[in-house]
Amino acid sequence: ALLQPRLAADSPFPTGFCHRRRELENGMVAYFLVNHSMETFETTLRLKGGSVEEWDLVTGERCSLFYCREGNVLSIPLSMPRCRSILLMVYPDSEAQPAAPEITHRWRKLDCRSDLRQEDPNILLVDYLDLLVDGKTYEDISYLQAAELLFRHRGFNGNPWELSIQYKSRMLEKNDFGKGSGFTLRYHFQASESFVPGNLILAAERPSLFTLQVNDRPISWLENTNFLDRHMGCANIASVVRPGLNTVELTASVFDITAEPEAICLRGNFSLEDHQNQWTLVPETTLSVGSLPGQGRPFYTGALVCETVFHAEADGESIRLLYPRLDANGCSIIVNGRFAGLAGVDGDSSLDLTPYLIPGENRVTLRVSIGLRNLLGPHHMFENQRLSSRNTAFPAYWAQMPRKGQPPAAAYDCLPYGILEFPVLEIGE
Repeated sequence: ALLQPRLAADSPFPTGFCHRRRELENGMVAYFLVNHSMETFETTLRLKGGSVEEWDLVTGERCSLFYCREGNVLSIPLSMPRCRSILLMVYPDSEAQPAAPEITHRWRKLDCRSDLRQEDPNILLVDYLDLLVDGKTYEDISYLQAAELLFRHRGFNGNPWELSIQYKSRMLEKNDFGKGSGFTLRYHFQASESFVPGNLILAAERPSLFTLQVNDRPISWLENTNFLDRHMGCANIASVVRPGLNTVELTASVFDITAEPEAICLRGNFSLEDHQNQWTLVPETTLSVGSLPGQGRPFYTGALVCETVFHAEADGESIRLLYPRLDANGCSIIVNGRFAGLAGVDGDSSLDLTPYLIPGENRVTLRVSIGLRNLLGPHHMFENQRLSSRNTAFPAYWAQMPRKGQPPAAAYDCLPYGILEFPVLEIGE
């Protein structure tokens, strides 16, 4: 005769669902269940015993469960979200009394409207430039190569901030360069004929060391304004941008060891298109669900805000939020101005909104954090490393950036961050 399984379920166990069973000296049996699958597993478990309860894995608290008993077989309704684990303790007798059955609902979709917007301006990264130093011009080189060449022109073996570790102020003490040691960094970007900048902010590191010109027009740095950190200054260049090729020049009259060439950023209300293999500023397009790179925002770093408005007609209505598919660093949930939690932190796929509801109009806000990866890179890893290394970053990945010749726009490796679908609200009946 075939042996009956000690643990059975009404539904097939999904791939990734695991358990451990241990028999204790006092006759109890412990079942440790883990759901490593990518979906919530709902079923009825069947196992032998006299009674059962759940023990909290963090606090050790004993929690009553609803179960049914037929002879020596216990039937336990189970709903386990992905990435969730539980500990069931089975008694040989009826020591653990069953809890009252949970109130279950039949859910139907609730009518609502959702609006999506970005919290910050869009960004263009300009990471290739021309270096003008000591009468020589190095065209279309990466900012890493520009730093390497510039420091070699000033007697270093390469970029000391890449190759050396500063002891006390040893490198800063070498900062004694006089007249004739200056240099110019020249960046280029494209704007379409239809693009009219209302506000276009250029951000560059160490603005106090450089004078700024855009299309041969001098531009002043904005006071008390920075981006990312206090060393990255800003300037409004909207008034001098023109259709076609635009040129930004940062000129240092005297070399400074802290004037390391870096990429610059443009921030404003625009979208980006790949035109003849170059990123080109175009009028801003309407944001919708889907990946940001696919909507002209490949370097965007700010948050996305999705607001959903609905009506609650009566007190006691049960309404839940089903988390939308996201590709992001995190998602905060605010209901009627009250923080309600972070989406998916515990592996949950939904949130009970009932405690936060008010009669009449209600508002659920999802604030989705995108992060800095698509701006800071790496963007130019070797093809055979892209898929295996896209969620990790080591200095060697930036070193793979081509030294000369900017890659085409389509070759930039940007992750498909975004809100991939609008959230769904359901009401229980």
